[in-house]
Amino acid sequence: MKKVLNIDFKKLFLPLLPVFFVFFFVQNGVAQVEQTASLTVEVSNIKETKGTLFIALYNKAAGFLIEGKQFLMKTIEVTKTRISHTFQDIPIGSYAVAVMHDVNDDGKCNRNLLGIPKEGFGFSTNRKPILKEPSFDQVKIEVEEDTTIEIRLLHY
Repeated sequence: MKKVLNIDFKKLFLPLLPVFFVFFFVQNGVAQVEQTASLTVEVSNIKETKGTLFIALYNKAAGFLIEGKQFLMKTIEVTKTRISHTFQDIPIGSYAVAVMHDVNDDGKCNRNLLGIPKEGFGFSTNRKPILKEPSFDQVKIEVEEDTTIEIRLLHY
């Protein structure tokens, strides 16, 4: 058989093989990169500079305000009347933040006889609860880019 062109296909296409694989996987969704952002939570109206501040980040309604069901949790020793924390590289999406100032460091939100918290607390939209805790949907925020929110603690 007579060669029409004198081309070495191995030398020509072998170096391009990795590029074809990457292109194939990206096009088919295998190598997609998840978009992330940061969420900075600034907590104000801290009445006492002692105890621990709990900042809980939830990413779904199921399990909202249930201990151990949060997406991320940060505990911070309270030494100032304003505290800020940034959750880095969280996926773009809907979140709700719940904050509680455990003044006596007993690890729980102390309540009076009527069930009203005796320690400072707050939520991502600064919603004031009436008769019951708010739902995830009532306090959710959208994080589509780096975002900062302020939560002013409530005291009853």
